[in-house]
Amino acid sequence: LRSLLNLAVYNANKRPMWIATQEALVTASQLTSSADRMCRKYALQALFNLSFDEANRGPMWIAAQAALVTASQLASPADRACREYALETLANLSVDKANKRPMWFAARAALITASQLASP
Repeated sequence: LRSLLNLAVYNANKRPMWIATQEALVTASQLTSSADRMCRKYALQALFNLSFDEANRGPMWIAAQAALVTASQLASPADRACREYALETLANLSVDKANKRPMWFAARAALITASQLASP
């Protein structure tokens, strides 16, 4: 996952990587064991990097919304990086006009909850 994360930074890789790795990244971003925390963080960080590509935003919202909404609500200090990557990814996806309405209905409670945390 760390290799995918590193490759996801390069703009030319973003679209083809999303197409090729979306299932693996979404699955890894939903891992819940404390032993898998680093894998989850790498997957969420890769999703964040891939969300900068405009063509990925609509499909990513559809494929990863449950994982991102869940990760955005993580409250443990140990999960802070995961929560931040999920929130930043949601922010990137919210730029897409087609995502705005469905995101408001699906992620509203999570975003409001996250905004009330002492730290992001």
